[in-house]
Amino acid sequence: MQSKSMIAMLTVAAGLAVPAMAEDGPSLSDRVLQAAWQRVYPTGGGPDAGPDVIVGELHSSQSSNGSMNVTINTSASDANRVAYGIGTTSCNVGTVNLNWIANTPNHPIIPQNLYRLTPGTNSRIVQLGQSWCKFAFTALTYNACSNEGYTCNGSGGSVLGVGCSDPYTASRNATQSSLGPRFTANPFTGAFPDGNSAWRSANWLPAVSTSFDRRLIVQKADIDAGGLFFAEAAYLTPDDAVAGNGKNNTSYRRATIAAGTYTMTLVDSTVRRTPVIYAWRAHGLGLNTPDNSIMISEVNSLTGTPADGWLVVASKATQINSTTWHYEYAMENLNSDRMGGSFSVPIAAGTVVSNAQWRGVDTHSGFPAEDATRNEAWRVVIGSTSVSCQANTPYNPGTPTLGNGLRWATLYNFSFDCNRPPVTGNATLGFYKPGTPASVTAAAWIPDQTAAASCYANCDGSTILPFLNINDFICFQNQFAAGDSRANCDNSTIPPVLNVNDFTCFLNIFAAGCSAP
Repeated sequence: MQSKSMIAMLTVAAGLAVPAMAEDGPSLSDRVLQAAWQRVYPTGGGPDAGPDVIVGELHSSQSSNGSMNVTINTSASDANRVAYGIGTTSCNVGTVNLNWIANTPNHPIIPQNLYRLTPGTNSRIVQLGQSWCKFAFTALTYNACSNEGYTCNGSGGSVLGVGCSDPYTASRNATQSSLGPRFTANPFTGAFPDGNSAWRSANWLPAVSTSFDRRLIVQKADIDAGGLFFAEAAYLTPDDAVAGNGKNNTSYRRATIAAGTYTMTLVDSTVRRTPVIYAWRAHGLGLNTPDNSIMISEVNSLTGTPADGWLVVASKATQINSTTWHYEYAMENLNSDRMGGSFSVPIAAGTVVSNAQWRGVDTHSGFPAEDATRNEAWRVVIGSTSVSCQANTPYNPGTPTLGNGLRWATLYNFSFDCNRPPVTGNATLGFYKPGTPASVTAAAWIPDQTAAASCYANCDGSTILPFLNINDFICFQNQFAAGDSRANCDNSTIPPVLNVNDFTCFLNIFAAGCSAP
């Protein structure tokens, strides 16, 4: 039997979208089980050929590596916002030393993010904030990933040795002078500009002017809304990317945040080599209660022109009442330089769509006019054959750092309600930058594509006005008396499925009326 990893590689080689091929597995609070699961999980498990850097731990300091209940204080606070730095420890789980040369384009950069998951029947995961990238400067020779069997070869300084780990504290990852822009990086090739302190002062603009600039900024109202919180970080560096190891560079960890002080506490274990979008399924019905109805699909354009990286699409469909379903989507960009530029879900003719919404997270600390283009809301379009959202400002190669594409290490949301039940199908993720292919398809929950159903209350199917009349009551009563499943208006599953609630349901739909037969 082929392993999941082998199936993933064969599918990628064929140029196809790769749906998630594993559940989130055993409790990730058990470090032995965590390490074992990573060995079979398609996004990681090593060693990989060449240099391969991952986030081995999220923490506050070197001494808290692997510890539970790790406290991180705010780096800045005012009436409406807080800012954080998230400590990270890298591990080189590859077979070759990884370059770590300060003040050059040959070292890692480290973005940090915070998310909120609202669990339950109508769950969703949203990104609350993001930082600029910590620019690395020298590597130490610790052994944070020894619990996976890695042993440091002792090389450090300008390289991160094979099996070695290097820690950055939360305060260091929040040091504003060493935080550079993420939007100038190509996450697929790992290329980004860098130089000495004078070069950075001249190019990392505008200069720092407040205690919030460049740090991981979160609105207090978003924290006060409650839910489950997750910190996430990634390492991006050229030699890792060139070796084809850029997909596994992201890890996440659950956090709690205290009311009033907004002190963050990292709990559970770091979930290595896994983007936070997988936390939605792992905790969708509540803490450590998976929601296996959430579909996750990993897509790429590795064989495209130009070749490019990975994005992940997750989806969930929830029935609201007898005639309405809610569709919730999340899109996370792991390392695609072409970025997401549109997202489209097919619908059948006659489908009634409402409450269509797009949600993104703001970039910040740049010049206001430039940030405005990067934060421009996507346009929502409800058409006759699809419901979609798309970037308003087209990509301009003359100003490549501007525009509102779904950039790397970022998650966007799209949702809507409609009158069609869910089926498995494909959503279309369009790229922001030009190239081939122009889009990829991702397995997702979509509305039923059969012809749109007639109005339920028009039981006798009449086409002459008024569509709804006394004959519909007689029709429904006859169906109920005959035990016909069509009389199960409220879609109940507990016997007896036909009961007085179905009459109430029918009356409510009848009272709402029909615009068509």
